[in-house]
Amino acid sequence: MLFSTKLKYPLYFLITSVMSVCCLSVQSQSFCSDENVFWLETFGTGTTVVTNPDVTAGSLTFQQTGGLSAEGTYRVSNISQGLPEWHNTPDHTANDTDGRMMVINGQASDFFIHTETRINGFAAGNYSASLFLINLNTPGTCAPNPLLPVISFRIEYLNANNNWVALNNSPVTTTAVAQSATPTWVSLGGVFVLPSTSPFVVTQLRIVITDNVSGGCGNDYAIDDIKLATCPSGSPLPVSFLGISAAKKGSGAIINWATASEINHKAFYVERSNNNGTSWSRIATIPNTGNQNSQTTKNYQWYDAQPGTSVILYRIRQEDIDGKISLSRTVKLNIDANTTGITVLENPFKDLITVDFFAASRQQINASLISVNGKQLLRESFYINKGYNRKIFSAAQQLEAGTYLMQFTSANGNVLHTATLVKLNK
Repeated sequence: MLFSTKLKYPLYFLITSVMSVCCLSVQSQSFCSDENVFWLETFGTGTTVVTNPDVTAGSLTFQQTGGLSAEGTYRVSNISQGLPEWHNTPDHTANDTDGRMMVINGQASDFFIHTETRINGFAAGNYSASLFLINLNTPGTCAPNPLLPVISFRIEYLNANNNWVALNNSPVTTTAVAQSATPTWVSLGGVFVLPSTSPFVVTQLRIVITDNVSGGCGNDYAIDDIKLATCPSGSPLPVSFLGISAAKKGSGAIINWATASEINHKAFYVERSNNNGTSWSRIATIPNTGNQNSQTTKNYQWYDAQPGTSVILYRIRQEDIDGKISLSRTVKLNIDANTTGITVLENPFKDLITVDFFAASRQQINASLISVNGKQLLRESFYINKGYNRKIFSAAQQLEAGTYLMQFTSANGNVLHTATLVKLNK
C-alpha cells in the first residue's frame, strides 16, 4: 500500500520575519484608529519633475535632471530611481497613476515645514503626524556600514506672542529604516498633544520634518502621503499594516501580509468569508511569541488548506494587549471549482509524504515517485472524492535520503502536478 488516508484538515502555518516584503498590495493606512485627516500631501501626479513649496530654504537643493548623487538634493517625481542602485518603484498613494513622491539624497536638516491655518481654531487634544518612507538603497549598497534614514517629527503651534511652541511629545524620532531587497514603504509618525491655551485660540499648526543623518553613503529615500490629523484616542494603531495578498496554491490558498511596525502586539487572527463579507470565520490564531513592540518590517504567511470554492475574502484582525483592534484591508480570491488542486506538505520530509487534494468531482489519480535519473520507483492509483482530501504516502519510508520527483496524473494521463521532494536522513 503506497498511502494511507486521513480525513483531517488542519491548517498549516508558516511565519517569517524579514527585512523585505515581496508581492504585496500596499494601500494607504490610517495611523490612528480614529484619525480625522485635515491635511494630506500626496505630491500629485504627472511625468514632469517639480519642486515643492514646503521644502525648507537652505536645506535641500532641487535637481531637475541627472542622477541625485550630491548630498542634500531632491526632486518631486513619479520616478524613484535617482541613481542606478536605487529601487525603481511607484509612489505610495493608492490608485495614483503616475503618482509623484519626494525623492531625496538626504543630509541632516529640518527639510520640510508645512503650516495649516484654521480660522475657527484648533481644539486642545491629540494630533498625529505621519508619512510613508522607502529606503531607496538595495541591500549591499554602501556596505558594510550604510547610512540609514532616521526621521523626526515636530508639531508646533503659534502662540499669543507669535512664537512657535512645540506640542507635548515633540519631537518624535523614528528608528532607522533598513535597506530592503524589494521596494518597501514603511509608515512613520507620532502622536502629539496640544495643551489648553484658553482664552487664546490656536489658529495655526505646523509640521516640521527633520533628517537626522549627516550626508554620506546611504540615507537615500523617498517620502509620500504626509498627513496631519486629529487622533482622539491618543495613540497610534497597534499595528501598521503594509499590505495583504491572497493567491491559490495547489489545493489551498496562501495569505501573505506584512507590518511596518507593531506596538503592544498580542495576536493576529486570519479571517475568511465565503459570502462576500456578510459574515466572517476565524480560521487561524497567531499569538505573538516575541517582542510586543517592533519597528522592523515583518512578513507573515498562512496556508489555508480548505478555502472553499468560488469567491473568497480574507482579512487580518490584529489585537493588542489592551484589547484594541485593527483590521487589514480585505482581499478577494477566485477559486476555480473545475480544476484539481494538489499541494505537497512538509517538504523536505523524513518518513511520510502528505498531500492535500481539492477536486471538483470524484476522480481517479495516479501517483508516481521518480528518481532524479528518471527511474519510476513507486506507482499507485486511487480515488479522491469531491472537495478536500488528504493522503499520506507511507511507502516513502523505504527511500534513501535524496531528491525525488512526484508526479500526479489523471485517469487519461494528463499531468496534474509535479513536485520536487527532498528526503532527509532520519
